[in-house]
Amino acid sequence: MLRTWGGILMDATSYPYFRKKLKHYMKTVSNNQEPLMITRKNKRNVVLISVEEYSTLLENQFILSHLESRAWLQSPDHVAPTPEVVAEAMAESATAEVEEP
Repeated sequence: MLRTWGGILMDATSYPYFRKKLKHYMKTVSNNQEPLMITRKNKRNVVLISVEEYSTLLENQFILSHLESRAWLQSPDHVAPTPEVVAEAMAESATAEVEEP
């Protein structure tokens, strides 16, 4: 069954059926890199995503949380940074956020 959530169309299943087919759904989500909505009676639905998709979400959140990055992304003449540049910036930010005792 397909469901729309926040303008995003994704596959969905009920919680009881998800439990019966857990291995199948985990394999499908991981292999296809597509989220799965698990619906519940109390309308407190959840979404299952792969670890790669989760990492991408965290990276995007990190980048968009910095004003300089957001301004750079919105500029018309930006050039995409290499993965090394992104990793270096993330490492610098992580060490800057750690407080020394």
